[in-house]
Amino acid sequence: MVLFKISGERNSGTNFLTKILEMNNFPTYVHRRKKNTIYHWKHGVPSDDYKKLDETVVDLFIFRNLEDWLVSCLHNVYHLHKYDSFKKFLTLPQISDDKTLLDYRTNRCLNEDDNGKTIFQIREYKFNKIMEYKKRNKDVILVNLSFIQDSNNLSQFLDFLSDKYIPKLKVDNYITNIKHTKNNSNITNRIYNINISEYRDIIDSNLNDEIENFINNLTFI
Repeated sequence: MVLFKISGERNSGTNFLTKILEMNNFPTYVHRRKKNTIYHWKHGVPSDDYKKLDETVVDLFIFRNLEDWLVSCLHNVYHLHKYDSFKKFLTLPQISDDKTLLDYRTNRCLNEDDNGKTIFQIREYKFNKIMEYKKRNKDVILVNLSFIQDSNNLSQFLDFLSDKYIPKLKVDNYITNIKHTKNNSNITNRIYNINISEYRDIIDSNLNDEIENFINNLTFI
């Protein structure tokens, strides 16, 4: 059997991708919770034991452009301490705010890797770990959120997945339009009252040019 494992950093579109695949009958796996332990956390560093989840596991890692991701992360911290300003969020070390959920591999704090890193360092760290995972494993696909938010591109992406892994799922018309996965609205992305240009110097001095150029030019590979 083929199973599509959905992963990606927080606020990068994992919910969107999961919902799209499920609505089009692709067998998906995100992560699993047993009591206070999380197995195969979708936002964590990937582990080779993902490939043991089924006969053929196709890893789908989704990425989002930096500025939209930063703003979304400020408002949706997911296991991180919430800062009261965008400047603090961009410049100060991140701190895990989760006291209960544990990682299945270490039995320690789910997002322990985040501690002491800036938000930019977290992004770079996860990106590099995903690339290392891709080098070690087959059936690993990288996709850009903005690319598949276009319905024509999304159909192309779903065609690629079905052609390569489950031809019987291929259809003429996929479901490509869904309500926002977090607030059930018709907007593509939520809008926040942040003037990103005010923080341009901070962002430009902390981003990794090579990584961001890769993500900005990514469709799916």
